[in-house]
Amino acid sequence: MIPAAWKEKAPRLKTIAKWINENTRLDAEVHQTHYSTDVKHGRIRFPRKGRWGNRLKVWDESGDEIIDHNAAETYRSNDEVVDQLERYLKDHPKAARR
Repeated sequence: MIPAAWKEKAPRLKTIAKWINENTRLDAEVHQTHYSTDVKHGRIRFPRKGRWGNRLKVWDESGDEIIDHNAAETYRSNDEVVDQLERYLKDHPKAARR
């Protein structure tokens, strides 16, 4: 259902969102976001630089959020989104427009 090339290497979140909006009944949006990397030890907080990245949110037809992926979080990859999307479309075949 999803492009075969995505199993080799996941594309950018904007590309995934565009494909979702064009090929499924789901709605997807990408926004820029910031993720804090501050460290807390008890009551003391050590501020760090943080990370900027994109956040993908996907909703089904009823408005329920099915995917929320923040790429600015440490150790997150777009492969997770591809896996979640593939699982969702397999479990909900009516979500595909075809």
